[in-house]
Amino acid sequence: MSKSSMPKNELSKMPWLLPEAGFTLKSAIPKAILFYGREGIGKFLMAKSLAKKILCPYSSNFETSCDECKDCHMVKINVHPDLIILPNQFGDGSKINVEDIRGLQNFATKSSHRGKSKMVILNKVDQLGHHAGNAVLKLLEEDQTNTFYFLIAEKLSEVIPTIRSRCLKSNIKQPSKEVALKWLSENTRHSTDILLNSLAISGFAPLKAKDLLDNKEFWDDRTSLLRAMTDHDDLDGFLAISERMEPSLVANILLMLAYDILLYQSIGQIRYNSDYERFISNISKTAIRKTLFEWYSSIIVYSKQASHGLNNRLALEALFLSSPI
Repeated sequence: MSKSSMPKNELSKMPWLLPEAGFTLKSAIPKAILFYGREGIGKFLMAKSLAKKILCPYSSNFETSCDECKDCHMVKINVHPDLIILPNQFGDGSKINVEDIRGLQNFATKSSHRGKSKMVILNKVDQLGHHAGNAVLKLLEEDQTNTFYFLIAEKLSEVIPTIRSRCLKSNIKQPSKEVALKWLSENTRHSTDILLNSLAISGFAPLKAKDLLDNKEFWDDRTSLLRAMTDHDDLDGFLAISERMEPSLVANILLMLAYDILLYQSIGQIRYNSDYERFISNISKTAIRKTLFEWYSSIIVYSKQASHGLNNRLALEALFLSSPI
């Protein structure tokens, strides 16, 4: 395959990643890289693309992997024998523990199955516990094998300093609203209004917004919850909906609603719920600002206490009844 027919890397379709991808893919690759940035902007894709380049037997012919060989395919579907990704599932409760790191030590000392390097991708390293963090640090310090380590974090400041110091740091920056919207419009079939709603709710992180667009349950729950909130007398309806939802999701939806009303009172703009503009506009004219701030604060308190065994039904009743809406 000639240089002119060089394969298109997955990252080439995400323009906000290109500056960092271009530098990383063309440079000599260090043993450990820490990719950091907010959720849903492509840190994992960046790490995986780099892993694919290292494991691809044809990558020396191109600036990136060929995306066609057996190794590239195995990386893509997460079954390459020389690639380990931890934790295996990226849910909220999924974290790396000491036993996982011990397994990595065994992995690093074994020969490569495919005759090239070995790769480890560690997600959520800003959430490592004390013992797991020490085990990762020891691995980075002592591993002299041909194994590369790509670490991923949202908050650089919460990564153990000694781990940070042993990695090349790669800051994956969030795209502008315009770039994110253009990418979403090219990769989904939704209207601009829905795309803007999804982006705003996702903190303008395009990959997170795309996942959200595919989550019909979220949009159904959001619609039901907001409808219940707009009906002042429907406490039973509000409880029936909110009790079957995750408390964190209830809190986020209510926080965005309260924020939009406060923002509309201040500058006549809506950030999260543009599809409820008429309702927000009407409420902003009558709601007392001090009461709105108090309600906003009570939602934050609910969000923090929801995972600590509070009586969820009583807390939800209090939120509904104290609402200035």
